[in-house]
Amino acid sequence: MGLALDNALTIPPKSKNALTRPEILVERLSALIGTPFPLTRKTRTDGANMRNLIAATLEKYPLPPPCDRGSYTVIPPNKKGVPRILREYIDTYIATTGEAYNLQVWNRDPVGENIQIEYAFGENLRERDVRFVIVRVDPHHFKVRSIFLLSADYIVEHFGKFSRPTIKHQLIITDKTRGKILETRPPILYYPDTSKVATMVSRVYERPRASMRDKPR
Repeated sequence: MGLALDNALTIPPKSKNALTRPEILVERLSALIGTPFPLTRKTRTDGANMRNLIAATLEKYPLPPPCDRGSYTVIPPNKKGVPRILREYIDTYIATTGEAYNLQVWNRDPVGENIQIEYAFGENLRERDVRFVIVRVDPHHFKVRSIFLLSADYIVEHFGKFSRPTIKHQLIITDKTRGKILETRPPILYYPDTSKVATMVSRVYERPRASMRDKPR
């Protein structure tokens, strides 16, 4: 499959009810236990390799029927927060250390009700409908030790609530504009906060009482 997912997996299922049942997915993915999985220690590379391994395994079996083009809409801009393996509505994660795992979910509220895939007919797929596939990899023998298929509701019930979301504000500018800024003296781009951002910014400032180099007492 290479480094990119097969196009068939990037198309949502015909409906929410068409998703493969969890118990069947567990049976299919269990074949990966004991499979060699070399770790590069590069988060994105390992993550992509694991996602492709799981995708290749799922493709050995019948997938949910695809949704016709024009019968669905991906709601988040640029598909932010939408599962990569969209046909089975799955996100994949790797765990390698200890008995505790810090599950980081980007660009969506894991137990949120926001619509991710809106269908022209039928029930929509929401944030909380995403299935989590967590793969435990032995960091010494480089083999898959175990696989967990969990829902967001199960995670909350057994391990506690997800932490508060981190809000990131990012400024994206073109290379041409960046060049103009760097040519100015001083090379600074400054604008006042927008009305939306201003409500989240504190105007109260407390002068530091110690240097960052000072040792705590």
